[in-house]
Amino acid sequence: MEFLSGVPVIGFCGYSGSGKTTIIERIISKLARRGLSVAYLKHDAHGLQVDTEGKDTDRIFKAGARVIAAGSPDEGFLRTHGGEEFVCPPSFAECDIIIVEGYKNAPWEKIWVHPHAGGEDSVEADKVIYEVGGHGSLRHNETGQIADQVGFWLVRALLLKPLYAGVLVGGKSTRMGSPKALLPAGNATLAEHVYGVVKNHANRIYLLGSGPLPPALVEAERIADAPGFEGPLAGIVAAHRFAPDVDWLIFAVDMPNIDDGYVSRFGRREPAFRFMGPRSEKGLEPLAACYSSQLLARIAREHGGEMSITRLLDKFGIKGDSRLYDPLRLINLNTPADL
Repeated sequence: MEFLSGVPVIGFCGYSGSGKTTIIERIISKLARRGLSVAYLKHDAHGLQVDTEGKDTDRIFKAGARVIAAGSPDEGFLRTHGGEEFVCPPSFAECDIIIVEGYKNAPWEKIWVHPHAGGEDSVEADKVIYEVGGHGSLRHNETGQIADQVGFWLVRALLLKPLYAGVLVGGKSTRMGSPKALLPAGNATLAEHVYGVVKNHANRIYLLGSGPLPPALVEAERIADAPGFEGPLAGIVAAHRFAPDVDWLIFAVDMPNIDDGYVSRFGRREPAFRFMGPRSEKGLEPLAACYSSQLLARIAREHGGEMSITRLLDKFGIKGDSRLYDPLRLINLNTPADL
């Protein structure tokens, strides 16, 4: 399984005239209707016809691809939706899947398309997982089934995408009057408790920020806050910059009641997910959540100087999930009275 910028890549290969572009056009339309953000990359060894009406890239764009890139030995181009809205255009990193046409020698998995008119040709690519036409089980006109197979493949890809965790230990703890990470939580400190619970649900875990730590965690890996940002957003942006191709579990250090059962509910990633976190009647709870690399890439690109992660998520239309809201487990400590 190959990823580009944290996004799974699948290729469609076959000789010219096999019908692969028509298949791609139709399955992109189906995937887009399922809520997936699709990127398309085309290699044309014979020279590009850039976005000519009715030609390949124009058809793919109109079918629903969010970002299109194409290249030939002499030139390349990028096309996105949105026009003047973008200070800089969205990248493949903000999409759910990258579909590649051509590049048969590339390292990602592929679907080989045999001639549309019938007959069979030799498969001249490795890592071929499905064949369309020929002796393959899929036919050219079965684009719904092909889209389903791509969808199943995407679910498998998400199981292989790394999930990192970050525990936010920065901040001045002004209202509390002492560092939250050092406050008692049973037989340990808050930092030890949150770190110990969250690390069981991620491939790697990091402390985010420069706050003081208990002796048990002084050797733990730490990421400094991103310069130019404030509050939790400084730690979240720093995490993404450190590992931009992974999804991140983010938890604040001042949550004494989280446990394994609760945290396990945040790692069930599905295609097209951007944010998995609780929402109460008061709004989002952004400091106990799972962030996709796609959402974090957008935050890094479009923050516009905003320092509030809650306002940014509201701006992007992130809703959260009321089923994840647990008032007991989401209790956080802000003042000595909370103790």
